[in-house]
Amino acid sequence: MTLIRPRLDMVLVLAVFHILEGCSRCGCGETSEHLAELVETQGQIQRDCADRLEQWKSASPGTVFEVGDGVRAKARSEAVLKLSEGSYARLKANSMIRFLQTMPGSRAKGIDIQQGEAEIEVGTESLQLQSSVGSAVIKSGSKIRISKSDKGLDFYVAIGTATFQTKGDQSTVVGAGESIRIGIGSAVLAHSKHPREQEQALKENQQTGEPTLEQSAQPSVSVEVKGSGVRVRRSKDAPWESLSPGFSELAPNTVLAMPKNTSIMLRRKQDKATIYGAGTYRIGGPDQTLVHALSGKVIFESSDRNVAVVVPGGVIIANGGEPGGTRASVDVNNENTLVKVQTGRIQVERPGQTQSLLAGQETTIVNPGATGSVGMHPSSIDEGPAFADLSVKAGESFIVHSTKPPVAVAFELAGRCPHGAIAQLIGRRVRSRGTTIARLLFEAGRSRYFIRCLNADGTVQPKTAASGAVTVLRDPGTAGLPRKAPESRVEADGRNYNILYQNQLPIVKLRWPAAPKAGSCILNVLSQAAGNREYPCVNGEYTFESGGLRDGTHRFSFRTGDSRRSSKTTTVRIRFDNAAPKVSLREPKEGQFRVGESVTVTGVAVPGWAVSLANGTIATDEYNRFSGKVTYGDQYRSIALRVVHPQRGIHYYLRRGQNQAP
Repeated sequence: MTLIRPRLDMVLVLAVFHILEGCSRCGCGETSEHLAELVETQGQIQRDCADRLEQWKSASPGTVFEVGDGVRAKARSEAVLKLSEGSYARLKANSMIRFLQTMPGSRAKGIDIQQGEAEIEVGTESLQLQSSVGSAVIKSGSKIRISKSDKGLDFYVAIGTATFQTKGDQSTVVGAGESIRIGIGSAVLAHSKHPREQEQALKENQQTGEPTLEQSAQPSVSVEVKGSGVRVRRSKDAPWESLSPGFSELAPNTVLAMPKNTSIMLRRKQDKATIYGAGTYRIGGPDQTLVHALSGKVIFESSDRNVAVVVPGGVIIANGGEPGGTRASVDVNNENTLVKVQTGRIQVERPGQTQSLLAGQETTIVNPGATGSVGMHPSSIDEGPAFADLSVKAGESFIVHSTKPPVAVAFELAGRCPHGAIAQLIGRRVRSRGTTIARLLFEAGRSRYFIRCLNADGTVQPKTAASGAVTVLRDPGTAGLPRKAPESRVEADGRNYNILYQNQLPIVKLRWPAAPKAGSCILNVLSQAAGNREYPCVNGEYTFESGGLRDGTHRFSFRTGDSRRSSKTTTVRIRFDNAAPKVSLREPKEGQFRVGESVTVTGVAVPGWAVSLANGTIATDEYNRFSGKVTYGDQYRSIALRVVHPQRGIHYYLRRGQNQAP
């Protein structure tokens, strides 16, 4: 049995505490229905109460909200709320929502976006949403963004569908990629297609090297510098000088050189971006261009108008006018640029090619000056390592457990590239070429890769054929798996507890330290999935056996049988530990078999994970023990056990034969 307390080192159970400031709701002694709970915060989050409007106080995870309560996120802050029926609402910076009264007996959630924007991700059941301008039924699994303007509310459906009912009794179905603006008595449906201006800087940025400095009539850019060592050059002939931390104004075409561990926030009217060191940048440019990045990382946003970032080999344009705005990240190195869309829609401009990306998508732009770049002969690229530890399909992301990194991976092209392909690690000068397979060597840690097909003449095609991420762990895979459920003891002290488990849900023992002695009590538990439940208890203690409390958030409190005394409300979050071992591999031992030998592979897997053996056979019994056979050949230097979970990813456990050096 383990008592979870602050500062206590845990092995299998991790507890994180957030001291709650008094009661987590406005009326501590009342029993009004909870409409939402604050589960994550970043920055400054505040709440007010229905009976004390505009009297804002700091809010922390565990705070609950009832009808009339409000919550707001200040600048550079965000909050995530869990609605009582299982959906999540993410409140963006400089935004505020208030919870509305709905009709008695209605299942609708009353949420009024009074400022800024919020995202809602619907759970397994459809969400009935009531706002100040009408109602909506949002299908399960959908994701929408809601933003407030002086013309009403803008709804953008990123995933799924939603049916909107305005106060004029008009019903409108909106699908993924569409938006609707609902104002006073009217609704306008749009398909989120916005005009795009041509970016002049595309032609200017085909040369590598330091950006050219030119005078411009563009407005200045406000900057906030964090960290020391930033250098600035204000004109072509000006010397380099230091730029101190803090706020200042920079003219367009100013060049910045930033060391590691520094960042600069850029603002030009409503355009925003943050640039990170180490990197080299030129500020501003023609029309919509906010920054030119030769190296480093940029995170930029657009709201009402297009915003562009210029990189070697292309231009990334964040579309203005998207409901909820557009946000993207750009990571530039000597070889290529990785572009990821977080929200909204972007356009990626390359010479002779335009690509549109939505939230969650990514692409790579190759630097025209890099070896193996688009249109160039990759004559200096070899065939990579002459060996491989395992073979996977190109585009797969996975985790490798090996006693002796690095690990050589052969990516199967499977007819994708008739004339061959190059494979490359993003951000590193590690690449290889091949026809049916392309091999790369991965050191310990996490690396991203991409694969690009070759043309008949050997030049590289501009489009990425496949990409993924590989994590290599220095792990023999022999750690034992728990044979019984872990036990955790939690006291009703008003704090937040996280409990991680591996293969069996924990036994949770709840205790009220200040409970009256030798008396009956009642335990109240409010769970995400099961709702509100009560259990009779004695002496302020109650035990949930394994499975009694499922994955998710549970809020509990004790009270005496006569309800005269009660404990503090305490939160327990139970989560699966994805970093824990997935199998315990018993045979074979590292380096204990030779080429041509038949090798036995045995072990035990965590329930829910399926095992398979490359080039061999394997079977699993009812106790999740597996046993198989494989002939160790000379095609691969390792035996690879593949372990897969439908929601939690792919793992490979490796065993290397005799005389196979790392």
